[in-house]
Amino acid sequence: DQCFDTIIGIQVSNQSPDGWAGSFELSTDGRATYYPLMCPDCTGITNSMPISVDGDDNSFGGCLNGKNCTITKMPTTLLSTTPPRSNCLLVTTGNDEYNGGPLDVFLDSGSGPALLSNSSITYAPGVVVVDQCFDTIIGIQVRNQNTNGWAGSFELSTDGRKSYFKLVCPDCTGTTSSMPNADRCGW
Repeated sequence: DQCFDTIIGIQVSNQSPDGWAGSFELSTDGRATYYPLMCPDCTGITNSMPISVDGDDNSFGGCLNGKNCTITKMPTTLLSTTPPRSNCLLVTTGNDEYNGGPLDVFLDSGSGPALLSNSSITYAPGVVVVDQCFDTIIGIQVRNQNTNGWAGSFELSTDGRKSYFKLVCPDCTGTTSSMPNADRCGW
């Protein structure tokens, strides 16, 4: 999350077989609104997020096999008709030593649950797992099928990242503010 006077270009690459998945968004008004960016060099759908950036080809599409991929603005005609997305989900791994672990995050924005993170990745303490905005958020589900548990926070902004409030997990066992080892939970 950085601001620049001018952006000439953006390229992404990952040489590691430990993939990353997420979104790229651009604000041209000092973070008041964000617009999605696209990846024309990516495998699969190029104008939707999340995308994977992976050193091998075992991800669900994106910038694969260590390739350098360009991230660009949507075409002006599409961008001008795309309203800013104001519902933003921020998932962050806790900072404690044993908070890191794998995690699947699914979000339903009206077309059924879509995977936003990848449980083949072990997220380190303090790492942002998901930072993405949507037009609509109907539901969020999380899952960790690994015995290496993950703990962290889920926050939601309904004003385009100006402010956030913490989400809780009513389906989780134990504390409802951190995520469990193995059950699928949802809001």
